[in-house]
Amino acid sequence: MVGGQATPERDLAASTRQVERSPKAGRLGLTLVAPYMTTMRDFRTIGTLCELGIISEDEVGVAVEAFLSGTVESVFLFRAGLRLNLVKAVRSHPGAQEFVGRSNVGIGLKRPFVRAAILQARPMPL
Repeated sequence: MVGGQATPERDLAASTRQVERSPKAGRLGLTLVAPYMTTMRDFRTIGTLCELGIISEDEVGVAVEAFLSGTVESVFLFRAGLRLNLVKAVRSHPGAQEFVGRSNVGIGLKRPFVRAAILQARPMPL
């Protein structure tokens, strides 16, 4: 401050403080205070949420198997408080839609397409 007034240099310095590095810091060296907040509508894919550790790969595997077996309704609930319409996810993925609809294709060929469809889908909060 010069004579009780803020200067642009001090305002800039105050707004661009360094963030301390921690062992859990990401690629940019920043640590997330709240790794996942649902205050705004989030458009991250299941794959991105898996990379962030919010959804586990095991949960994705369970969702894939649930879709292929037909044992669950169309909505799958993740532990992170997110839901995904599996039927809608597969229908919106061109490759998965094509392979799932074929009766002469085995589950072994359908599984990677269903997995890709789920990983590229965007879940909704509960």
